Amino acid sequence: MDFPFSSTTWYSIVTIGSLVSLVLLISICLIFQWIASLVKHTIRKHIVYSTFNLFNLFEERLSVEEIIVVVLYVSANSICIGWRIKTADELSTRCASLLVTNSILLLPSASAAADVFRISLRSYQRIHCVVGLVALIEGSIHAIQELVKQEWKTSTLSVTGLAVSVSPALTSVIR
Repeated sequence: MDFPFSSTTWYSIVTIGSLVSLVLLISICLIFQWIASLVKHTIRKHIVYSTFNLFNLFEERLSVEEIIVVVLYVSANSICIGWRIKTADELSTRCASLLVTNSILLLPSASAAADVFRISLRSYQRIHCVVGLVALIEGSIHAIQELVKQEWKTSTLSVTGLAVSVSPALTSVIR
């Protein structure tokens, strides 16, 4: 069995090929790190740290990040409530389910998400208020639908259910 190259030539080819592959790999990693830093800088500059006063309605400035999170949150809840809804009872059931889900976000321990996602406490407070407002609306829709279904004839259970479903969200909005 004759080899066209000697073993020394093969060792040289493998060594040079390994070095060239290593140099290419390091170059590609550096290029990706540069692109990632450029994208991160652009996102921070234009989304996270960019603020504006929304129609001069508020004394405080809002960041683009807060607006995006709120719009996505409200849109997702609206789609979950309204997607292929057929009856008022189904609307009431969906609102009740989403009320329970959104109430989890109102728990005090949920503020750990602000640390994980590196959201400022001020932004988290604003988002928390929006979550409370959405939960208040969902609880109100569910309670009103249940009261209309029962035609207000049930004694104190209906009114108590309305008060219990609305009070957690109301307290978060008032704060």
